[in-house]
Amino acid sequence: MRKLLLLVAVLFVSAIPASAQDYPSAEIFGGYAYVNADVVLDRDSLNGFGLSFAGNLGPRFGLVAEFGGYYGDLEGLDLSAYTYLFGPRVNARGEKATGFAHILLGGATTKVEGLSETDFALAAGGGVDVNAGKSIAVRFQADYIPVFAEGETLHNFRFMTGIVFKIGNK
Repeated sequence: MRKLLLLVAVLFVSAIPASAQDYPSAEIFGGYAYVNADVVLDRDSLNGFGLSFAGNLGPRFGLVAEFGGYYGDLEGLDLSAYTYLFGPRVNARGEKATGFAHILLGGATTKVEGLSETDFALAAGGGVDVNAGKSIAVRFQADYIPVFAEGETLHNFRFMTGIVFKIGNK
């Protein structure tokens, strides 16, 4: 925990000298999500959506709130999963694209035919936003999402793509 806090502090301080650079004050993402999910004794493919809001504190550092809904079936039963994750994001901004990495913490709710369970989850990953203009980009993102359910770790992998809207300018 100390190492994570130290890393966040170093990243925050390193972003201060670069504050003269042009960067959006906020970014809103919406798009398609595919999840390769660890379900019971098998793996399942879920399709759905991903949404996120990032507030940028500097050109290299921001805070993210991310939500997703993923749907499929488990041996004929309707399966849905929802994630709600929050945390820091580190950016590497360029003229044509922005690379990013994040570690997000939160929860995952899984529903199968009316039965629901909510567990602790995190997402470790990142991606790239390819600029399509000054205020719009196309995102490609990949994450490893372990869910900690009843003493067991479920290993999930998520891939998302969609549109990023850049708001404001600092």
